[in-house]
Amino acid sequence: MVRLIRILAAAVLIPSAALAHVVVDVRMSFDVPQFVPIQQSFRYRVIADDLNNDNGAGIVVTIVLPPQVNLSGVTKSDTWKCTESPRLTLTCSAEQIVPGP
Repeated sequence: MVRLIRILAAAVLIPSAALAHVVVDVRMSFDVPQFVPIQQSFRYRVIADDLNNDNGAGIVVTIVLPPQVNLSGVTKSDTWKCTESPRLTLTCSAEQIVPGP
């Protein structure tokens, strides 16, 4: 019985790794002009905002553009790696993002 109590006490007293957040809270917003004349180029900016006070890891964002858009390219970023598919779908991933936009 004493041995069992010692084992239980040791299990409770030994520190273990703790995670502050298991789920990352990311808010997505879009910076697009309200009006664009036909056949004119414009910038469609997607903003990922990490709302937690710690870094997010392994983030993947999928963006589906409207069919009226003719995608001409994606601006390169140090944080985000994006791939285009033929159906106006962008998939962007980041190994790590920091809090804030």
